[in-house]
Amino acid sequence: MNDVSILVLNYKTKDLTLKCLETIFNQKTDYKYEVILIDNNSEDGIIDYAKKKFSKLKTIQNTENGGYAKGNNLGLKNLDSRYGLIVNSDCEVRGD
Repeated sequence: MNDVSILVLNYKTKDLTLKCLETIFNQKTDYKYEVILIDNNSEDGIIDYAKKKFSKLKTIQNTENGGYAKGNNLGLKNLDSRYGLIVNSDCEVRGD
């Protein structure tokens, strides 16, 4: 089991989301974590692109844009950890 699951919700913010994911995966840490990308039906191809770029990324593709809360709740239902951390797609992770 992971220490934390990091959820990133995307809706038509492909470039911001990819930068966010890059900063998460570039961190060096002893924590066990998973990163889950939830896409709210952006139709921008982010899921396929991100899976190729980040091999450890888990993805969830919504068939509709149900909004911020619904998208994050879907991610929270799919955690493999005790804790979930919701990170907005326009955030960048720096340092520990």
